[in-house]
This record gives sequence, structure tokens and C-alpha cells, in this order.
Amino acid sequence: MSEGPCESCGAPGRVLAHPSAPVSAVWCDACHARLATRRVPMGMILLVAGLIAGLVASAGAWLSGGP
Repeated sequence: MSEGPCESCGAPGRVLAHPSAPVSAVWCDACHARLATRRVPMGMILLVAGLIAGLVASAGAWLSGGP
């Protein structure tokens, strides 16, 4: 098992898989636990995607001179 300094805080850590992404890195146990609790709720992702889609649609209508 590989060990080294934690990528977040510099404390001694080990290679661990990211809890919500397909990557691995060196984290201490405290930073790894914090990563596991910092997930973005799906509702927030959908809200932001909807806002972006609305802005793109309104900008397209404005640029084409539509209503």
C-alpha cells in the first residue's frame, strides 16, 4: 500500500479511492471522511442545469431577434 502526505492537508496518509469520483489519491482518514460527506445533491445539479439551459435558450432567442 502506498503512503505519503495527504493531498489536502499534508498529514500522513495513504492511497484511497475518492468516494464519489473514479480517481484515487493520497488522503488522511479525516480528509477522506470529509470528502465522503461533501456530495452535491442531485436536485442542485438539476437546478443548475435547468438555469443554464434557460439562459442559453433566452440568449439564442435574443440574438435571433425572436420574441
